[in-house]
Amino acid sequence: MRSLLATGVVLAVLVTGCSSGSGPGAPAQRAATPEIGVHDVNPVPRDRVADGGTLRWPIGTLPEQWNFKHVNGGLADQLVVMDALLPRAFASDEKGNVTPDPDYVLDAGIQPGEKPVVTLKLNPKAKWSDGEPVTAADYIGMWKAMNGRDDGYQTGGPDPYDQMEKVDRGANEHEVVVTFAKPYADWKKMFAQLMPASVTRTAEGFNKGYLGRMGPTAGPFKLGEINKTAGTVTIVRDPGWWGAPAKLDKIIFRGMEADAQVNAFANNELDLVSVGGSANYYARAKEVPGVTLRRALSTDTRFLMLNGSSATLSDVRVRQAVLVGINREVFAQASLKGLDWPIRTLDNHFFGYGQEGYQDNTGGLGKYDPAKAAKLLDEAGWTLPAGKQVRERNGLPLKIRFHIISGQERHKLAAELAQSLLKEIGITIEIIPTPAAEFFDKYVRPGNFDIVTFGVGGGTFPVSDNVGAYLQPTKDEKGEVLTRGNEGRIGSPELDEALRRATAELDPARARQLANEADAKIWELVTRIMLFQGPEIIATKSNLANYGATAFADLRYEDIGFTK
Repeated sequence: MRSLLATGVVLAVLVTGCSSGSGPGAPAQRAATPEIGVHDVNPVPRDRVADGGTLRWPIGTLPEQWNFKHVNGGLADQLVVMDALLPRAFASDEKGNVTPDPDYVLDAGIQPGEKPVVTLKLNPKAKWSDGEPVTAADYIGMWKAMNGRDDGYQTGGPDPYDQMEKVDRGANEHEVVVTFAKPYADWKKMFAQLMPASVTRTAEGFNKGYLGRMGPTAGPFKLGEINKTAGTVTIVRDPGWWGAPAKLDKIIFRGMEADAQVNAFANNELDLVSVGGSANYYARAKEVPGVTLRRALSTDTRFLMLNGSSATLSDVRVRQAVLVGINREVFAQASLKGLDWPIRTLDNHFFGYGQEGYQDNTGGLGKYDPAKAAKLLDEAGWTLPAGKQVRERNGLPLKIRFHIISGQERHKLAAELAQSLLKEIGITIEIIPTPAAEFFDKYVRPGNFDIVTFGVGGGTFPVSDNVGAYLQPTKDEKGEVLTRGNEGRIGSPELDEALRRATAELDPARARQLANEADAKIWELVTRIMLFQGPEIIATKSNLANYGATAFADLRYEDIGFTK
């Protein structure tokens, strides 16, 4: 599923239980669980999928703003609906390989150079639900709305459109020529969630064209109705769709909280439900008759973030000591307990398991090694006085603040686990509960913390989507720090250059190699301690075809249905 949660962070649930080892640093006990793949969607040929039927699909909320590119957009609940309705130039497979989506783009080629030029050959059959053809004008309008040059367009972020120098009509209305200002590795991320020129022509149209309603669409489904009273949005098969006809008559998306979703699924009021990383939901869902649990590696990652601007963690040796002093397998085991899930750490900041490019770049810092941690702390001047349990330097104890969200028991348990592990090497963790409303604005973004924990959603463009988290912060004309997503405030000129090379390389294989070279530098600097890759578990009716745990793959909504 296309799930770039583009404009923010998603708080991660990191710990649901305790290690079954004999102590805080004991090796995690690996359960005899089946290997998890990257894709589990019950693939069924279209001729074996029944024509007709209604799919009942829960979402968390019913958004008011349906424009995914708007500043108030970028939500998974928007995306799961709008992916069935709006064009995309490119689609991803289960391993994150991206190719033109032939329903919209027949061919895409790039001419390398200082200013690379991409030419898109559009499918001339494509048309909007109002009958207008999908043409170069729509692509030009999207670029003008998204490139950041007009502040009237309330966009969630300009990438990749700010990388484009210009977008022109080619030989005819079904050819688009995109000129980039400089080489940009992830050029294929452009023109997802394409909107018509009739909407993007003005800022008013962009900001309000999908506010509480739907503008023109161009997918296998079109809008049926938005029922705010019932909390549902219904999409129906679009007879004007030029591709393979949708198998389902309609899909009803119903906004409801997670607990209610699982209950409704158990009561046969829904046809699918996301179990996520909840052992409780997992246990309840697998007891429902006629249900299959679809399981794949999620694109979400879980990590601890260290603040290099804090006095205690400004020394890279101390940060490295924290890294090797934390048993990452224990964190994974505690969080994944009860999910029948393999316990393994995530050893890459950009790529996930099953994604092309994934490799272990931790070097000598990837394994739990309290002896090495002690040596690093000694070198940094934090020694352990005889008869004491806490290290000191210049008479001051080695104390690290771990801010968590008040009332979030799972965040509290995560901090307590770190507290137990680091106590073994002479570090005191002070757990500081903070109100949820203040967590980011008062502590994380201003850099008023030592360690925090949250997670982010990944995607098919892991380098360009995450590069800001590792670039050195800069200062504006007033001298204020601009973190650009690097709330840990840790970086180096060498890492910046490595990231620049990775994002500017047009050859995919070489770009992945360069990204891994940058990743190795990130591990050395210790800005984020990657813990594990989250699970994606979807409970579905056993006869639901071509839907499930999708990981990096884009859904083909027209193929979803019930087996004959």
